[in-house]
Amino acid sequence: MDLFAPKKDQNDYGARNKKDISLGKLGNNSYVPAGLSREEFDKVRKGAVAKKKANYERNVKKAGVFEDYTEFYIKRGTDTNADWKKKSNTLGHRMAKTKYDWSGDSDKQSFVSNKAKK
Repeated sequence: MDLFAPKKDQNDYGARNKKDISLGKLGNNSYVPAGLSREEFDKVRKGAVAKKKANYERNVKKAGVFEDYTEFYIKRGTDTNADWKKKSNTLGHRMAKTKYDWSGDSDKQSFVSNKAKK
């Protein structure tokens, strides 16, 4: 017995667009945060749904796209010898760039005065 017979593609990546998923309407007894009107809160909710949909679409476009393993190793030079290991301190790993400076030097306090003693 095939449980997915009525809808074979319901669990495929990207199937969320085919489903009838909608944002609920705010009623008289619905929660609205203090400081926001019902219209403002509805606008915030719709913005969150739009952001979630855009992120999902971005990820659907990337689905099934993979890096060629052999091409990666040929580019790195691992297919012929082990020079890649000797040439860098990363041992073949690609390092990610970070948003912040994690060295810790930018916020160090100077405890020594630079003024010359007389």
